[in-house]
Amino acid sequence: MTVNKLPRVISAQIQDNTAIVELFVGEDIEYFKGHFDGHPLLPGVVQLDWVLHFFKAHLINDFQFKGCDVIKYQQPILPNMQVTLTMVWKSERSKLEFKYSSASGNHASGKIKVLPHEL
Repeated sequence: MTVNKLPRVISAQIQDNTAIVELFVGEDIEYFKGHFDGHPLLPGVVQLDWVLHFFKAHLINDFQFKGCDVIKYQQPILPNMQVTLTMVWKSERSKLEFKYSSASGNHASGKIKVLPHEL
């Protein structure tokens, strides 16, 4: 049995320092199990992990995580939901700004401090 830890990517648009990734968060995502029985929702720490995963995949592939600022969770991400992850890399401040949104509104947003490794 395959364990799904990532959402399905519907589309990705990358321009300059911005990536907009459309995601389908299927009910088979491993992190819904037990969080919470009868009312599954995607844990906040998983949302942060996905931001770092897609940042690496679409904007900067080699970096060091240095911490988070101003993380806000407005409403839960539920099974079988389509969400948009918008990431903006602010290189002058070494900050990655992100936002999860959907037709329901904003789900989460914040800033992550990362240091790109020298090439």
